[in-house]
This record gives sequence, C-alpha cells and structure tokens, in this order.
Amino acid sequence: MKTLLTISILTLALSTSAQDLVDGFFKGKGRTDVALGYAYEKAKLYYADYTIEYGRQLHIINTFAEYGITNNWDVIASAPLINGTLQDAYFFTKYELFNKNGFSVIPALGISFPMSKYNTETSQSIGQRATNVQPKLVFQYKPNSPWFIQTQGTYQYTLDPVPHAWNLSVKIGYGQGKWYGDLWFENQTSLGDAIFLGNIPYNDFRELGVSYQSVGGVIYYQLKDRFGLSISASKVLNGKNIGSAGIVGVSGVWKFGME
Repeated sequence: MKTLLTISILTLALSTSAQDLVDGFFKGKGRTDVALGYAYEKAKLYYADYTIEYGRQLHIINTFAEYGITNNWDVIASAPLINGTLQDAYFFTKYELFNKNGFSVIPALGISFPMSKYNTETSQSIGQRATNVQPKLVFQYKPNSPWFIQTQGTYQYTLDPVPHAWNLSVKIGYGQGKWYGDLWFENQTSLGDAIFLGNIPYNDFRELGVSYQSVGGVIYYQLKDRFGLSISASKVLNGKNIGSAGIVGVSGVWKFGME
C-alpha cells in the first residue's frame, strides 16, 4: 500500500505548478520511481485585467524520478519538454519530521530554474523563465483505511523580475489493491500587482504576477509489480495573468529497487 500511494505524484504532467511533485508518501530506502508522461493543454481565454479571447495549445512531455535515501527522506527531480522546448527543471527533497496516529508533518525544499532561454514575450510562451527557491510544508492524515487527506503550503521565493507567490492546496485520495485515485484543489496568490492589459508586446511578461485557482485529479492502475499507468486532468477555474487551461495527460511509472 505504501508503495502504491506514492503514485499521487503522477499529476506531474500538469504544468501550472509544482504542487504535484511533492506528496506525503515515501518510496522506502533504496527504492526509485521513474515516470514518463505526456499531456495536452488547451486554453481559449486569458485572465488578465479582463477576460481576453486567445488560443493556445501545448504538448508536454515530462520526466520524473524520486529516490528514497532513507525510509523517511526522498529526493525528487523533474524536467518538462513543452512544444519541443526545454522549460524549467525542478529538484526537491522532503523529510518526514513527525508521524503519529496517522498524522504526519513533512517539510520539503525545492529549487527550479530554466533549462533554456525560451521566449517569454508572446501569448504562446511556456513560462516566465523563473529561478526560485520553494520551501514547502505538507500535512497529511491517513487513518487505518485506504483514504487520506493532505494539505500543503509553499512560498515561492523567485529571483527578480518574477514576483514571489504563495501556493496552497488540499487533496483527498484513495488507494487499495492495484487502484489509486485523488482529487485536489489549488490556489496560488502572487505578491506582484502587474496585470497584463491585452497589449502585445508587453514591457516584460516576467514581471507579471501569476495567480489562479485550479482543480484536478488522477486515476492510476498498477499493471505489473514494477509498472503502472495513470490518467490525469486539471482545469484552471480563474486567475490573473494565466490562461483558462484544461489539461489531460497519461503517464507510465517504472519501479526499481523493490524486493
């Protein structure tokens, strides 16, 4: 069960944030998960000072790996390829500080940085080319049942000119036998006040603060002892300086180091 529930990270194909890279479960010492995912994103609207009609489609290929240094300490890496261009790499480490009666407290620390000098000044840009440090705190409650609930908060300390942001999410999930599923809600609040007014070119898209509310979920099935598949979906409900993205994805995960 412990191994199966770590599949909640397979929302990795969703490109709006890194909330999906860190969860409340651990691989176990010496064990590794490696995942490869594809996602398709489409948006018809852009949330700015007012709603703007525009069209954007992204094809996302993501690689992911998580390794258990000890039974309660993991390291995580992820790197996406979006429309054929390398975007931002993510590295996280997480540690289970407390676990009692099904309640656990997990601090984590991550860094992300651009892997290429991709364009940030068009309506089709794939990101803000930001470098940031992300301290994170995860709270999880998993009673003696297949169900669990998880919340996490992140402060995104971003290098200029990209504004800092707060990110909060809540997730409820279920895993038993070969099946796993979860549903989540996420809110990001940027500390920047610059808003895109609908004029292209803009002074500097990297100065825009990105805020949003989104929902999503994943379903996973373990086909073999060392391999499984998942499907995932998400939707941006509202926000500022972000498209109304709907995303669907599929991922495969391979397990190594299992007895």
